[in-house]
Amino acid sequence: MTMLYRSKIEDVLQQLEKDIITPKFAGIKHTAVVALEILADEDKLKNIEAWELREICLEPLQLALESRARKLGHTALAGIQSMFKDERFRSSMETSDEDKWLPSQVLTVLAGAHSLAEDLQIEVMKLLLNMTVTASWCTSAKTIIKIAQEGLNKTEM
Repeated sequence: MTMLYRSKIEDVLQQLEKDIITPKFAGIKHTAVVALEILADEDKLKNIEAWELREICLEPLQLALESRARKLGHTALAGIQSMFKDERFRSSMETSDEDKWLPSQVLTVLAGAHSLAEDLQIEVMKLLLNMTVTASWCTSAKTIIKIAQEGLNKTEM
């Protein structure tokens, strides 16, 4: 699993697609394929805002976390980690809507983390901690407070 944490988002999405073998998780597979198609199309990448690309790529990761399948959850967290290292998901000029900023979008994806298996919850807590101490991930005091509250809510569950 640790190898995925060093992967590109395309590798993570392909892994999700490969791991989906039952119709029960067809939505995850479909959204992963859509994200992969956009990532492979240079013209689309040039014409899409960073927040829109994040939204598209975070959707299969969120669905994988919500599936409560441990393997898919680990893959989804690896995908979130890889997005933070990928310049395509960053923007020098973010939208004025803080809900479309990278940390807020990630918090939305992680909203249901309290129902995950304990090992996944620990990984989520590491991710949240990393978000609060890494300047490039947090852009406002409001976001830091949201992250801290999210972490507190998880420890109370």
